[in-house]
Amino acid sequence: TSSGDLATGIIAPHGGKITAVYAICVRAPTDADVDIDLNVEIGGTNVTGGVVALLNSDAVAAKKSGTAVTAANVSHEGDTIDLEGVVNTAGTATDVGLYNVYIEYETLAGV
Repeated sequence: TSSGDLATGIIAPHGGKITAVYAICVRAPTDADVDIDLNVEIGGTNVTGGVVALLNSDAVAAKKSGTAVTAANVSHEGDTIDLEGVVNTAGTATDVGLYNVYIEYETLAGV
């Protein structure tokens, strides 16, 4: 029911850039108020684009594509990658669903 980190301290194994973000709904939310934006950060800075909207209308197996990733998406080996949830509508129940999150990542030599 509040915004904040969902997963933190994921260490980038090598240099590269995030090219896309998406989520697959594993268990549909039952809370009628679910409206959460999933956001990716590198080293505490938001990746420009890549925001995935998780909504109460999501169905099991639905692929929720993020917005186009356009900037602040390059990481270096050892940088931390975090997933953050921004609650647009506070839920009234506790079941916001279950999602697997995927980050497409392109390795860049020398970064």
